[in-house]
Amino acid sequence: MFEEAIKKYFEIKCRELIRVLAERDWKVIFVNDKVEARDKILEIISESGLRTIGIPGSVTIRQIGVITELEKGGFKIIQHWLQIPTEEKNRLRVEETKADVFIHSANAVTMNGEILIADMFGNRVVGSVLGPKMLILVIGVNKIVDDIQQGLRRVREYAAKVNALRLGLDPGKEYDYMILILRRKPLLIKDAYIIIVNEQLGY
Repeated sequence: MFEEAIKKYFEIKCRELIRVLAERDWKVIFVNDKVEARDKILEIISESGLRTIGIPGSVTIRQIGVITELEKGGFKIIQHWLQIPTEEKNRLRVEETKADVFIHSANAVTMNGEILIADMFGNRVVGSVLGPKMLILVIGVNKIVDDIQQGLRRVREYAAKVNALRLGLDPGKEYDYMILILRRKPLLIKDAYIIIVNEQLGY
C-alpha cells in the first residue's frame, strides 16, 4: 500500500517533467521498473539497426541488467568496467564514445528539464554530446531535483561521496570532476532518449 502511494506520487510528478523534457527535444519514456526499462532499451536498439553499444561507468545501467541481454542479442558492447590494465581502460573510455549507441545515466534531472552529468575522465561528457548516433539516458526518480543548484548539491554532497566509497576512497575528500549540464537534446546526436524509471536507481 505504502509503496503504491509512493509510485503514484512520482508518476504524477513525472507528468510535468516529461512535458518539459519533450519541449527540449528529448524522446521521453516513463516506465514502472527496471525490467520495463531494460526491455524498452532492447526494443529501441533492436529497431534502430545500430550494432555497437558504448557503456561508460554507470551503476544504473548495470542494475537494470541490460548488458547481458544486449550481448545475447549479438550486439558489440564497449565498456571499461573490466578487470584490465589502466591503459586499456583508458583506451576503452575513448572507444565507448565512438559507438553507435551510448547508454548511461545522469546524476540529476531538474523539474525545469536540465540534465546534470558528473564525470571524472570525460567519456560520459563526450559521449553525451557528440560521437554516437543515439544517446539513451536511464534515470531513476530518486535523481529528480527542483533546480540546478539542488542538482549540483546532490552531485557534491551525495553522488560524489557514494562513488568515492565504491572506489575505496575517502568520501570526505574533494575530488576533481567535471559537470555537464544539458539544457536540451544535444544537437549532434540524432536520436536522444530519456527513460525515467519509477524506482530508486544508481546515485
